[in-house]
Amino acid sequence: MPVRWSSTYVMLNRVEKMKPFVNTFVYELGVREPNLAKRAKIDHVLCADMSLLSLTSFSSDKGSTLQLALPALKALHKAWMSHSESSKYEPFHTALNAAVEKICGYYERTADNDAYIMAMLLDPSQKDSHIKHFWGKETHIDALREAERMVSLSSC
Repeated sequence: MPVRWSSTYVMLNRVEKMKPFVNTFVYELGVREPNLAKRAKIDHVLCADMSLLSLTSFSSDKGSTLQLALPALKALHKAWMSHSESSKYEPFHTALNAAVEKICGYYERTADNDAYIMAMLLDPSQKDSHIKHFWGKETHIDALREAERMVSLSSC
């Protein structure tokens, strides 16, 4: 699968320059989070190197992470979309809308590649839970049929 690192570099470079603003944004999310476990995760993000934030869900030296791509994109989309509609985050609306648009583009590109579906189905911790929950019954059935077709083709 081709990777377009140039756009990733530009995004990471921009995040690095906006680090103080990003830290403030993430801090405010944490302060308002009522769930202590989620708040601890947000605090952990604040302690992490923000320049790597965009890549941590998608890359690892210790194993496959492809099965995390679609759920991570979905979670980013949901969070950024809700904040882009909030008057509280008005200073960030332009950046959040651009981020939502970019995430939608990445999510749509995955439809052309069966690897994401197979990675999620083969991950024992996930199986088909993401597909069932977010894609609906019809698409879930289609995904399982496509996976069965791919497995039968590879066993010939």
